[in-house]
Parts: sequence; C-alpha cells; structure tokens
Amino acid sequence: MNTALLAVCSGFVLLAGVVWSERRDRLTRTFLLLCLAFALWIMPSPLWPSAAAVAVWQAVRSGINLLVPALFYLGARLSLAFSLQPGAVVVLWMPNGVLLAALLHY
Repeated sequence: MNTALLAVCSGFVLLAGVVWSERRDRLTRTFLLLCLAFALWIMPSPLWPSAAAVAVWQAVRSGINLLVPALFYLGARLSLAFSLQPGAVVVLWMPNGVLLAALLHY
C-alpha cells in the first residue's frame, strides 16, 4: 500500500513540474500548489528515529488537514478557470477530487 501511495505522490509532483515548466502564471501556480499539497497529503508516513521528528511530522500533517477547505476553494476556482465559456458547464470539477482523496485517505 505504501508503494502505491508513494507512486501516486510522485505522479502528482511530476505532473506539477511538467505543467510548471510549460507556462508560469497564476493559474499554473495554483495548480502547482494543489499538486504539491495532494502529494504531501497522501504521502505515507515515514519512519522517524526520534520522537521530536514524529511530533513535527504530525504537526505538518495536521496543518495540511486544516487546509482541505482551502484546497476545495482553490480547486473550484481552478475548475471555473477551465470552463470554455463564462457561465457554462465546467468539464473538469477538481473539488470532487479533493473530497474523494479525503474520503480515501481516512
């Protein structure tokens, strides 16, 4: 299971890097941050040698979990940017991906 999670995390990081290398604007920066946040969010917990490192890692994971509503909002803004016409039906609705990842993770 950890191998699969690590592969998915690597895929998110690679996707973010490819998109960032193609163009750099506000939309791409939002997409990059979403990909990196997803990668950190679903990454398997490493084995730390000390209790202090474990406490820091748990604090980081808690902070990421508190950012889920912000990820939902940013995903909605990004999805609306992908709409073909203003007010039209959005082809790709990313907030559903955030909710699915949250449900699968917990």
